[in-house]
Amino acid sequence: MKNVILLAGLAFFFAACTGNKAGQATNEDTTVQEQADNHKSVVPTSVLSAEIAGMSCVKGCGSSIRKELYGNGGISKVEYDFEENREFNGIKVYYDENQISEDEIILALTTMEEHKYTIENPHSEKIEK
Repeated sequence: MKNVILLAGLAFFFAACTGNKAGQATNEDTTVQEQADNHKSVVPTSVLSAEIAGMSCVKGCGSSIRKELYGNGGISKVEYDFEENREFNGIKVYYDENQISEDEIILALTTMEEHKYTIENPHSEKIEK
């Protein structure tokens, strides 16, 4: 019985981080793709670098964070320096400061998913053109 419960728990854990199988499109996938297409037209003027806590995997958590940020507009790219079992991982958010501010990005990150993520040492730099 313990083995069945353990296997069910592991299956749930892996399913949470892997999402849909290839080829299974959903309405959410379409929305994410539209947001991804919209962010391609954003010309970043600044990059926010910070440490983020609360990410359990880069695929699931990273996708959720990207979706949230792209939905706010003004974001061109989100990058991670992720390593399992590390309390804080790195995040870089490239954005147009005429469309969204550093404070708005931090607020979006720290309030999403019932305050799951914590941000430390945020700082923005202008992108030289």
